This record gives sequence, structure tokens and C-alpha cells, in this order.
Amino acid sequence: MLQTVKEADKMELKLQKAEEKELKAAAQLYKARIAEEKCAGRERQRKRSVRE
Repeated sequence: MLQTVKEADKMELKLQKAEEKELKAAAQLYKARIAEEKCAGRERQRKRSVRE
């Protein structure tokens, strides 16, 4: 019984770590997209300023 509980805890911890890893990767992707959008926005502004 005790070993089964330990195994279940171990499996739960493993799942939590996998979830955390997935969330971190998603957050990193999100931050990269936001940075890319900001950069593109600045570039568009620069081009507009040059035309005027």
C-alpha cells in the first residue's frame, strides 16, 4: 500500500513537472511573438516617418 502511494506521488510529480515545462515553453513563445510584433510595429512606424 505504501509503495503504491509513493508511486502515485512520484507519477503526480512527474506530471506536474511536465506541465510546468509545457507552460514555460508556451510563455517563452508568447514573449517571443510579442517582441516580434513590437519590432514589426516600430519598423512600420519608421517607414511611415520616412515617407512623410
